[in-house]
Amino acid sequence: MRAIVSLSHLLVAGFGSALLGCASGDLVLPSNTSPIELVVISGDGQEATVSNRLPQPLVVGARDGAGNPVPEVQLVFRFRDEFPDAQIEPAERQTDANGQASVRVRVGSTAGSTTVVATIAQGVAPDARALFGVTALERRGRGRNGGGGDGKDKEKDKD
Repeated sequence: MRAIVSLSHLLVAGFGSALLGCASGDLVLPSNTSPIELVVISGDGQEATVSNRLPQPLVVGARDGAGNPVPEVQLVFRFRDEFPDAQIEPAERQTDANGQASVRVRVGSTAGSTTVVATIAQGVAPDARALFGVTALERRGRGRNGGGGDGKDKEKDKD
């Protein structure tokens, strides 16, 4: 029985040495509190007539490695391509207690589609981004239902 006790002491001592070797500073574990992912919560695929606001805000969420929301992350929102006269209000926003941030978008003065990109301002996770597709629609007739037809203004602003 004494040999078994001695063997168990040796095994424990060996595991202890192995654990101490890992604690030497060479081991880097991922932190579940650093934001590593941005996700689209809502607002993707919206449309508005040129020079108008999208009906709903763009909402993005910051998530850690375990999928938990991360508050107080500074995000930057920008258009991927040139979109004349378009605006993002505000262009920088910090996530709230639920790990979410929202912005309002006014589409440009030219009809077409573009992408709004949300990234982390501090560069903590440079590959983390959320993408929102938005579209500026041409103005149609002055009718209550937006005009109709083929979308081309055949009679521009006649009174």
